[in-house]
Amino acid sequence: MASDQTSRANCSRKPRWLRLTPVDALVILAIFGILASLMLPARGRRILTEEDLGITDDWKPGLDHDRQPNASCLATDTTLVGKWTGPSVFVTITRAGPNQYSVDFKTGAECRGCRLKRSAEYRDGVITLDRPVKGIMGPIYQRMYSIRFEEREYLLPAPNVSEFEVRASTRLEMIALRRWRGPFGNE
Repeated sequence: MASDQTSRANCSRKPRWLRLTPVDALVILAIFGILASLMLPARGRRILTEEDLGITDDWKPGLDHDRQPNASCLATDTTLVGKWTGPSVFVTITRAGPNQYSVDFKTGAECRGCRLKRSAEYRDGVITLDRPVKGIMGPIYQRMYSIRFEEREYLLPAPNVSEFEVRASTRLEMIALRRWRGPFGNE
């Protein structure tokens, strides 16, 4: 008789995975909350501005700004218009006039986005921005170079020229912007 009652009790019991304690439920909710916050877009989070980045009008270029890439790498015929990408950054360049461009930098690094807009002039492979850029592709800079290396075009910030000359083939993807080819290899 006792075994009959035990077997009925076992048949009516829920499986272990359905018997959650309040602590189990809280842990599961916390995990789902964290995953959801990581996957959702950064709405409601403030985009960093130039004031947040500490870019001041009294910034002066250092010696690293005077160094130019080797003339054989400089690409004076690059079509700048389009999308460019680098580590954690997308740059969109549109034509604003003859030799004049609008440059839009966007980054989502460190869970907070940064968006900077600049005007630029392009002559003989040198892109000169109207204001300096900080926190995107290295230290502060106001000049980039269009270069061609191994049949690909890049935009190289001035302070990264020295590193390009030393380690071009191994680190170029980390120190320069490359033309965005889209997820399927097309623009």
